[in-house]
Amino acid sequence: MVSANAMRFLSVTREPFFLWMHYADTQAPHYDPNFSAKRFRNASGYDLEVAYTDVHVDDVLRFIARSPFADRTVIIIAGDHGEELGERGRLGHGRDVFESSTRVPLVMRVPGCPGRIENRAVSLTQIAPTIGLLAGVEHRGVPLFPAASATVAPPLLVTEAIDGYFNRAIVDGRYKLIEDVQSAGRLLFDLEKDPDEQDNIYERSPDVVKKIDEDLQRWLDEPRNHVIPRFARP
Repeated sequence: MVSANAMRFLSVTREPFFLWMHYADTQAPHYDPNFSAKRFRNASGYDLEVAYTDVHVDDVLRFIARSPFADRTVIIIAGDHGEELGERGRLGHGRDVFESSTRVPLVMRVPGCPGRIENRAVSLTQIAPTIGLLAGVEHRGVPLFPAASATVAPPLLVTEAIDGYFNRAIVDGRYKLIEDVQSAGRLLFDLEKDPDEQDNIYERSPDVVKKIDEDLQRWLDEPRNHVIPRFARP
């Protein structure tokens, strides 16, 4: 229904337009959708839900590609959070801020811009100012394009999960500090060397912890930073 309604809207709308589509098919609980494409015959559960969503998103992308406004349309695809599938004995999402929950897809297509892959941490809160930049509309925040914000320091990436617990993650360059705000428990990972977050280097890295704490305090002292996305690491 999401894709069908989107294409119905695109067939009658006038430019300029803004269209937001939200696909919830990969949310828990996971089950096999009514979907029987041969190339996905070995998939089940979560994987099949992802494949099902991918096919329906592709329908919309193909519709736009055939439209007269294809060369004037910015397309952004992003996940709002990841999903625990048994890592650390957990299922679902909402309680943890490990990479399995916070690292999500972020794909942009901007007409006239050559394709590239960037391996850097960004925040989903940077999407709105990026859209504003591309549309010529002023929007507070740091856009995703480095050249557009050369005089602005990269934002400290902070994400929180509050679902019976209060966990916070701070990504500062290659390092990620996770803290249980209620119990003061802390973990530190070097995401370049340890992307699966298996080696807690907190006790072995006092200088890194000191820098992150100082950067976090500056972040907390800035009132406009106090609205924190629950999941913010694409």
